[in-house]
Amino acid sequence: MQDFVKDSQRSDGSFSNLVVKLKYNELENYLVVSRDSGSIDIWNTGKPKSKHEIKAHKYRANSITFTSDGKAFFSSSSFENSTKLWNAETGKLVHWIRDMTGPVGATSNNQFYVIANSGQFRLFDNKQGLLLPEKYTSEGVVTAIAADVSSGLIAIGTESGTLELWKYSENKGLPSIKKVSSFKPYETGNWVVGLQFSASGKALYSVARFGSIDEWSPSTLEKRRSAPTLLKYVYSTAFSPDGNLLGLAGTKEKVGTGAGSVEVISLATGKSSAFQVNTNLAVVEFLPPVSSLIVSQNRSAGVFVLPHEPSP
Repeated sequence: MQDFVKDSQRSDGSFSNLVVKLKYNELENYLVVSRDSGSIDIWNTGKPKSKHEIKAHKYRANSITFTSDGKAFFSSSSFENSTKLWNAETGKLVHWIRDMTGPVGATSNNQFYVIANSGQFRLFDNKQGLLLPEKYTSEGVVTAIAADVSSGLIAIGTESGTLELWKYSENKGLPSIKKVSSFKPYETGNWVVGLQFSASGKALYSVARFGSIDEWSPSTLEKRRSAPTLLKYVYSTAFSPDGNLLGLAGTKEKVGTGAGSVEVISLATGKSSAFQVNTNLAVVEFLPPVSSLIVSQNRSAGVFVLPHEPSP
């Protein structure tokens, strides 16, 4: 991580070098850093000086999703209208999935993934490298996807402020998805920027653009509670792998201006810890091996030790 922090300090500070997404995979210890320029840095956190840079897209890669085994990752660019799958070890392109803008979500079968394209999404066969023909329609532009592997439930969040639950199933080896329920808890424009099932699958958490954090029943989409946050505008979100912590980056002003802030919230207790950063476009990601939060902010990056919270 010292190499990563030093490398961030060497950035020329141009907008093209702005970090737009951080994604860490604890299975294979890869940290993926995507930039506004469309380039992606791959770090193996178990090896020193392991940076591998690829030119993934012409413009920003705004969505990163690891495969279930952590050995590859999807990158999506809505500016380029494409999603690509990369080998995390070599940085080589595995599949180029055209006309699909992302984001990408898992299913209960690690051969198949959900890939969105605006207000539609399709299943992608990772083994065959093919998009399945059937198209599924959401109630708005898809902005977030989460999956509970044990139940087969897939949660969809949209730009119009809706939450949708879909059920993945297979019949004679053929996969399909069926809508279970939908609800519009947020106004149009207050889109869903983060979604995550709890580790047990008994709760679904959503984060909306204008600082709303809510817990839902996965079976009924009934709201159980809301968590308070200091932020009025959320730019970046991250859930810890165990589902206990939520990291947010944004501002205390709804319009997204003013001093930037980062907040870490315990989803079990609602307690939070916040600190100011030097940009309102900070990007956050959890680093569980050292109980830390990575924060990328303009020309610098930092690794901040997390406060200890008991598991729920």
